Amino acid sequence: MEQQGETQAWYCYSLALWYHRRNDPALAIHWSESSLRSSMKEESRLACVRLLLAMSLHQQGKAVEAAKLLTEAATPIHQMMSLPPQTAADKMDFFWVDWISAHVLLKEAEVLIGASATD
Repeated sequence: MEQQGETQAWYCYSLALWYHRRNDPALAIHWSESSLRSSMKEESRLACVRLLLAMSLHQQGKAVEAAKLLTEAATPIHQMMSLPPQTAADKMDFFWVDWISAHVLLKEAEVLIGASATD
């Protein structure tokens, strides 16, 4: 049953990203929140969802909420990216592509929302 929750979380994240890229913050928020409600234990995907939610909330004028989510999402990404390469590779395991996606989304969110939110 846990695998089904992870699959659902991933599906919702994919839809959130789709709607974010289509510049539809309302639907990106809907699918981000659905993803957060699913069983989602992979930290890199959780960070990605928080970043999508932060950017979508920012687009709707909810700057304080967006900055908070940006900070929450940035912490594990910064921690992972600051590790020595071999340690990071061991921790990332087969989720490395999710961490790279999280890092790319973080840079996008910092430009949109402001890098000062993660300081």
